[in-house]
Amino acid sequence: MAALTLHPPCDGGLAPNAPVRPPAPEWWRFAACRGSDPGLFHGTPAGHRQAQILCRRCPVSEICLWFAMVDEAPTPYRYGVWGGLTPPQRHALAAQLVQQLAIQLEPGRRPAVGVRMST
Repeated sequence: MAALTLHPPCDGGLAPNAPVRPPAPEWWRFAACRGSDPGLFHGTPAGHRQAQILCRRCPVSEICLWFAMVDEAPTPYRYGVWGGLTPPQRHALAAQLVQQLAIQLEPGRRPAVGVRMST
C-alpha cells in the first residue's frame, strides 16, 4: 500500500504515493482552505472547481501556487489543486513561462525590464 500524506492547508487532504508529510510552512496558517474538505482539492473535477473558487479569495494563493510549482517533483504537492490551479493547469503555466523565458533569452534581444542577465 502506498504511503499517503495530508494536503497541509486543509488539514486532511490525501495525496497518493506521498512518502511523508513535510513540516508546514508559516503561510499555511493563513490559507483560506485551512480546515476545509480535502476531497475538494484531491477529488473530482466538480470538487476541483469548488476548491478553485475557495482559492480565489485566499490571501496566500500566489505563494501556494509558487510552492506547488517549485516543488513539482514527485512530492505531495504535485497532486490536487494548489494556488487555484490543477496539475494540468500548472504544467501549462510552467510551459508558458519557459517559452516566455526562451523568447527573452534569444540572441540579439534585449531582456524585458526587470530581467537580470548574468555574464
